[in-house]
Parts: sequence; C-alpha cells; structure tokens
Amino acid sequence: MDRLEAMESFVAVADCGSFTQAARLRGVSRPSISRAVSTLEDILGAQLLIRTTRTVSLSRVGERYLEDCRVILDAVRQSMDTVRGDTSAPTGVIELTAPMLFGRLHVLPVVQSFLDEHPSVQANVQLMDRVTNLVEEGIDIAVRIGELPDSAQRATRVGRVTRVCVASPSYLMGSPALKVPSDLAKHTLAVHTNQRRWRFSSGRQNIEPRMVVNNAQAVVELAQRGFGITQVLSYQVGEALADGSLVRVLTDFETKSVPVHLVTPARRHTSVRTQAFITHAAKQLREVAGNGWRRAQFRS
Repeated sequence: MDRLEAMESFVAVADCGSFTQAARLRGVSRPSISRAVSTLEDILGAQLLIRTTRTVSLSRVGERYLEDCRVILDAVRQSMDTVRGDTSAPTGVIELTAPMLFGRLHVLPVVQSFLDEHPSVQANVQLMDRVTNLVEEGIDIAVRIGELPDSAQRATRVGRVTRVCVASPSYLMGSPALKVPSDLAKHTLAVHTNQRRWRFSSGRQNIEPRMVVNNAQAVVELAQRGFGITQVLSYQVGEALADGSLVRVLTDFETKSVPVHLVTPARRHTSVRTQAFITHAAKQLREVAGNGWRRAQFRS
C-alpha cells in the first residue's frame, strides 16, 4: 500500500476520531481505512491509535507522528500545487457554510464577487443555523458568530456583532418609558424562536413575547412595521438602523460584542482556492462590518 495514502488515512481517523467517519470522508470502505492504519503501524513498529469498542484515540507516539504526517503531506500537496500551476489560478469547488441570515445578507455577495474574479472556481454554499463538523461534513470554510471553543481550527476574524434591542420610531412614540430591562414588561415584544429571556449586561431578563416567529428576518420586519420591540444581532438590522426605520433602545445595557470568524479545519494544508477565498472574504466582510453591517456592492 502507498505510504502516503496510509498516512492520509491515519490523519483522517485522527481528525474524525472514527474509522467510519474517516472512511466516509475519504470515500473508501471502513476495512480499507483500518488496513491502511494497521499497515502503517506495522511499518513503524508502533501503535498509533488506541482502539476500544466505542472510541478511537491517539497514543503518545501517534500524537507525535500525527504532526509529522501533517508536515509531510502538506509539503507534498504544495509541491503538486506548484507543478500544476494552482498557486496562480485557483480552481475547483469551495465547500462553505454560514448561518442562514448572515449568509443571505453578507456571505453570498462575497461568494459571488469571488466567483466573478475566479471563473475556474465553483462554490457549494450551505446556509444553516447549526454548528457543523468541518472534517466529517467535508467543509472547507465556515462562518462562525460567537466566541470559539479551544481547538486547533484556524480562524480569521472579520468583525464583531452586538446583541441589540430595536424598535421603530412610530412604536416608541407614545409608548411607556423604557429605561431599564425590567421596563420591557410594559411593552409588546416579538422574538425569533421561543425565547423567554433576553441577555443584557445586567443579567438575563425574563420576557413575555406577544409574537414568536421562526424566522429572524420576519421578526425584524415586524419591528420595522411598528409591532413592538425585538432583540437581534446587530448585523441583522444594519440596513434598518442606517435608514432610520429602527432605532436601538436600552443601549446602556447591551452585552459585550462577539466576534465573527472564518474558520477552516485543523489540517495543516489549505488549498490555494481556500486561501484565496479567505483573503478575499476577510477584506470584503471587514469593510461591511466597519460600515455598520450595511450591505455593500462588491466589485471583483
């Protein structure tokens, strides 16, 4: 068996923590992955993985060897990229995921401008409001909103967002006083999903929403039409705040802003197209973030 293929199989199992998931990722059978790793262990004369009926983990030797494998495989791929000329012309398919609304408002325009600039690249964009496993699901780049857990994933920060309470000027005109979060009990509230508490710097505030909607953009539109108050992330109302159809309330009680990152898997090698997209997207998204999360007309 080719030793590079065996090394790639070992890295896949280490990243996935599962022979089955590694086999799915590499598009081969589970027995072939198992044979590849066993063959590699026989060649090295050392146990790389500790296998139980439920888990797969790295041995101490495996931990050290994993880093060597990443370096070797990265060097091989970069050499192949150079020979093929990929370093000057990104090609292939980018697998990308982003939160639903953020993706619609801010990621898709960036992807479009990137594809306009690189005609040999295609994109598969998955908009979903759940955290994906990049390795298991074959994702090259994920947009993540919020603090990242400790991990070996690579992250590029592109901006920050803040949780804000907003309402239309027409609603606030003549409404009860709104000076502290507890005053929300006197107001009409609309929420995205079944929220019963809103976050503030002073702590969580229990709320009684009058309307619950399973779509964030619909909640924003309700507030714009004067229905009441809602709490959303600042990127969701950038345009509405800019045009004055919504205003921020309870600003003295807003929580600390959270970062927005472009995240890639922990593997050492990043393809030319992926790195090119990160460079392109980081520049564009930072521009929009600096503009109050108002959408821009990107040019390639």
